[in-house]
Amino acid sequence: MSQNRAFESNHLHTSMTALLNEAAGQLAVFLEKILPALYEDWWKQAVVSSLSVQQRRRMEQQKIESLVSLDLAALLRVFDQNWYQISTMLPLPPDARHFVKEMQTTRNRWAHAGTEGCLVEDVCRRGDN
Repeated sequence: MSQNRAFESNHLHTSMTALLNEAAGQLAVFLEKILPALYEDWWKQAVVSSLSVQQRRRMEQQKIESLVSLDLAALLRVFDQNWYQISTMLPLPPDARHFVKEMQTTRNRWAHAGTEGCLVEDVCRRGDN
């Protein structure tokens, strides 16, 4: 790999990681505001019950007790699994859930990229598609 290509790859990795971390933080804040109003025991009903077996195991092993401590994959899953309840409370546009699904796909592609990394075009949907 050329030095320029290595620099571009490293810059892409740094930028994408920062964006995904920012998305996780913002999603945690959003869910923290909305979920308690939807359920009596919101942590158990909206969060714990929405997680996959692996996510729940990680949460228990790391003694996670707040949304900000969950990773983006877990937060997106919580949002998706509680979509109906959230969308009945908030005036979300009809295509908003589609964007949640796309974000899950983007996060998964990025998280499971090979050692060569991946191109932005392979990770993100472009507006001209």
